[in-house]
Amino acid sequence: MHILLILLVGIVTLFVAAALIQTIRRRRPDEAVVLDGLKLNIVSRGMKLSPAQVKKDGRLKVGFLGAGLVILTGTLVATLITGMTLTLSSIFLLIWLPVYSLLVIKVPMLLLTREAWVVDERRFPFEAIKCIEAEPVSVGHEMRGMFDESWAYVAVTIHPRKKWSKKALFCVHQDDYEQLKDIARSQSRDYPWEETGTWQKTDGANGSLT
Repeated sequence: MHILLILLVGIVTLFVAAALIQTIRRRRPDEAVVLDGLKLNIVSRGMKLSPAQVKKDGRLKVGFLGAGLVILTGTLVATLITGMTLTLSSIFLLIWLPVYSLLVIKVPMLLLTREAWVVDERRFPFEAIKCIEAEPVSVGHEMRGMFDESWAYVAVTIHPRKKWSKKALFCVHQDDYEQLKDIARSQSRDYPWEETGTWQKTDGANGSLT
């Protein structure tokens, strides 16, 4: 019986992992709430679940609770009928199984709703950012078709606190940079905002954007 319970836990673990991966993959890009209506598709206040995903989350929780109750009730009935001895380890596994399933489903859902920067579908929660570095970008003639003009863009780099995490880099037009910075700083000042390099206005005059 103990081996069967362990096998059952393993099967449920695989099922929960598969369901979680599918839920994350099926997130739609338009579910990201852009900060204060700034249409840069870069900064997000949080990833909100769609109504369908909220219902799916509820069904999963109810399903796992129901499955746990059925397993627990069935085991107790089988124990009373057959006269088998129910050990403490078996009782622990029976109680832990539905609780574990709920935690595995719910905790990642909560992580998706934290305030964060979203860059190329990668989420950087505010508390996980070491610093943000901004530097003007000089655009060469071979890229004029992609950019408006030279010195008109700012490269923004997000440095995560974890050493093994990759940093994120994106470019924002100089006209939108100050608005981006102001909105981001109004949401969180837990990390420094560093401006490096030589700053130059669009018209060519030397000056600072701040």
